[in-house]
Amino acid sequence: MKKLLATLCVTALFYAPNSYSLTYDSSILNTKNFRNTTCDIKVNGDIVIDQDKVTITERNADIIILTDKGSASVNGQTLALTSEEQSYVKDYVDGIKSAVPQAIELAAKAIAITNTALTEVFTGLLGEDSQLPKMINKKLSDLQNLLEEQVYQKPNSYTFNQAFFGSDGELKGELEQSLNSAVEEITATAMGEFMMLLGKSMMSGEGSAKDFQTRMENLGDNIESQITEQSKALEDDANRLCDTLQKVDDTESNLQKINGLNRLDFLKLTQKSA
Repeated sequence: MKKLLATLCVTALFYAPNSYSLTYDSSILNTKNFRNTTCDIKVNGDIVIDQDKVTITERNADIIILTDKGSASVNGQTLALTSEEQSYVKDYVDGIKSAVPQAIELAAKAIAITNTALTEVFTGLLGEDSQLPKMINKKLSDLQNLLEEQVYQKPNSYTFNQAFFGSDGELKGELEQSLNSAVEEITATAMGEFMMLLGKSMMSGEGSAKDFQTRMENLGDNIESQITEQSKALEDDANRLCDTLQKVDDTESNLQKINGLNRLDFLKLTQKSA
C-alpha cells in the first residue's frame, strides 16, 4: 500500500503542471492526460530576462546578450548585424519576454489547482480533522514560494537557472530535492492517517480491509477527475504558450545562421498532437 500511496501523491502533485507536457521544469513528469496539442520544451543553459535585454549563458560558457534594440554580443564582443539580422534579434527578445510571464502564470495556476483538488479529495476521504490537507497546502505553498524566489531573485527581471531547474526535461537541483522531500512527508503522514482510518473502520464494523483497499484504488481516479475538471481552464493558456515558444524556437533557428551566434542552442521545442 505504501508504494501505491507514494505513486498517488507523486501523480497528484505533478499532474496539473504537466497536463500539457510543458517540461522546461519538467519535474513533474510526462503525464499527458490531455489530448490537445502539447509541446515538449528543453532548455540548455541559464537565462536572465531584463526589461531591455536577454542574457543567455550557454552550456559551453558562452555569454550571449541580445537587446530589444536588435544588438547582440558574445562574450563581450559586439556583433555586426544586418537590418534583417537585427529584426531576428528583436523578435527573439520579444518572444522570450512574452513567454516567460505566460509560463510563470500557468505554473502558478497549476499549483493552485493541484492544491484545491488534493485538499478536496483527501478531506472527503479522511474528514475535516485530517492534518493531511493542511500539510499539502503548506508544501505546495512552499514550492510556489521557492519557485518565485528563484525566478524573481533579481529586481525587475526573470531568472532561469539550469542548476536549480535542471535541463533536458529532468530536474537535477534544489527544486527536485524539495519535491522529493514534500512527497516523502505527505506519504508518511497519509500512511499514518489511512492506517488509523482503517483501524477505526474495522473496529466499528463499518468496513473491512477489502473495502479500504477499494477506496485506495479509487483514490487515484478521484484525484485525476478533480484535477482534470479544474485544469480545463488552463488548456487555452497552455496552447498559447506553446504557440509563443514555437515562434521563439523558429526565430532561434534564424539566429543560428548569423556568424557568431551559430552555437546558440538555448531552446528546443517539439509540438505533439494526439
